[in-house]
Amino acid sequence: MASIELRVLSSYCDRKSQVCLNDSLRKTLNFLRDHVALGPERIVHCSFRNCFHVCSDASYEPNGGGVGSLAYNSQGLLLSWFGEELSQAVLAIINPDEKCTLIYELETYAAVMSLVRLGRMWRDSDVILFLDNEASLAALINGRSDSNFVQKLLNTLFEWECESRCNVGFEHVPSASSPADDPSRLIFPMQSGLRARLDAKSDFVLHAVGWHVAILALDARFRLTGFA
Repeated sequence: MASIELRVLSSYCDRKSQVCLNDSLRKTLNFLRDHVALGPERIVHCSFRNCFHVCSDASYEPNGGGVGSLAYNSQGLLLSWFGEELSQAVLAIINPDEKCTLIYELETYAAVMSLVRLGRMWRDSDVILFLDNEASLAALINGRSDSNFVQKLLNTLFEWECESRCNVGFEHVPSASSPADDPSRLIFPMQSGLRARLDAKSDFVLHAVGWHVAILALDARFRLTGFA
């Protein structure tokens, strides 16, 4: 994330004319001040680091969707998992423009929540996250996206990485080989005691751009259709 903001700053420095302090530049300067100039030092530990493997996935259909994830330790033992169904009403929060598919957004949401929720107690560890969506994989690796909703998710991931001091690597896995495909379609593991729950509606409102506008539009749409 810091490298992205530095590129933004460099683009302004390369301009020969007078530069205005707009929202983009202000955001970049605030980020570099808070996380580089004034942020805590990054500690590098030479001791043994735990390694966790995480698989995330999402499904999307016209009548709704789902997200799922499983986290394993280095010995392959299942530590925790989640699987949640997403209704049309919840999905509409991040779809004010009524896009025909939201699989990119849902795959990224599932990946980020895999770490933020399942890895909330991890510290100073290495994590390998596997997912099957190439667009989402590229956004996670690059740390940026043209989708404001996805970009806010990436920012949340960055904050988690800083707080946990974990190093995350992202890998592609074929859909047929991903164990997270089942919980994303509400086929759950037998270990129900290891299940974590997501509040997708609150997460979507938190990360959706102009969420108040989306909520108002959603409310108006359902009032017109009589949907409750």
